[in-house]
Amino acid sequence: IFGLLGCTFCTTGLYIGDFWVFIAGTSCFGAFNAFNQYLRFAAAEAADDEFRPKAISWVIGGGILAAFVGGTLAGNTANLMVPQFVATYIILAVTPILFAITIQFVRMPEPEKPAPAVGKEKKSSGRPLGQIMKQPAFVVAAIGTSVSWAGMILMMAATPLSMKLCGLETDVPFVIQWHMFAMFAPSFFAGHLISRFGNLNVIMMGFGLFAIGIVAGLTGITLANFFITNMAIGAGWNLMLIGSTSLLVTCHTEEEKGKVQGANDTIAYMLAAISSFFAGYLQIEIGWNAVMIAIVPQILIVVAAVWWMRSVNARTVAAE
Repeated sequence: IFGLLGCTFCTTGLYIGDFWVFIAGTSCFGAFNAFNQYLRFAAAEAADDEFRPKAISWVIGGGILAAFVGGTLAGNTANLMVPQFVATYIILAVTPILFAITIQFVRMPEPEKPAPAVGKEKKSSGRPLGQIMKQPAFVVAAIGTSVSWAGMILMMAATPLSMKLCGLETDVPFVIQWHMFAMFAPSFFAGHLISRFGNLNVIMMGFGLFAIGIVAGLTGITLANFFITNMAIGAGWNLMLIGSTSLLVTCHTEEEKGKVQGANDTIAYMLAAISSFFAGYLQIEIGWNAVMIAIVPQILIVVAAVWWMRSVNARTVAAE
């Protein structure tokens, strides 16, 4: 429903030249995408413990098709109708329809039935959210998810503006398309990496790729610099997000999953929205280097959180 509303509002906004109607459409698309983000949790629930990281990876990895299909679709339909991009949004309406049809064929495992209530006892909803959020696993997972989104969006939103100012406007589609590819391509082996090296190490691999992207961004403003930055941070987003998601599902029970997953993603998307707003300001008022530097403290927080969790785990093992 939100996807169809998004296409309708965006198409209408373009036709009548109303910016706020167009914004209403993009807001609906945001809601549509937010719901879709829970597919990775659905995959985790449908898989056994051994296959779970790979299931999460494959679901997120489906986005690799969007990297090329989306760009090709936009390029070939942008000028089919007037105003520009109206045809794109009309054709895009097929996407939520296909999604609604496909989801009808998905068979999720039945959730475990809770023990029958005795007397007037209420159905348990698990531990209080505040108690769950104090767990090291939740803290690291929430920070990793938040930074992966916030850092990536900060860079991606500023890239077209910066490239245009550098005279590379015609190369923007090329860079963004390969950035999207890098965001999803690691999904096909991220699950294997988690199985072999563990969630925390994969999160740190994501940190390393973010660091490479920042260095590339700070050392020049050529096409090669923008390309490497977008590729490295895109791949870093993938590993950090999948590692964090795989870690998150270890810190809640069946009855707690809804509120825990909701809290995790609410924190992440709030910070991502803030990053999106600040990207344009930093780029226009200060410059591309400011965008890169703004990501540094974010990824350092991830390192600190991982180090803290390892220290807590080490003390727990020693105490036992």
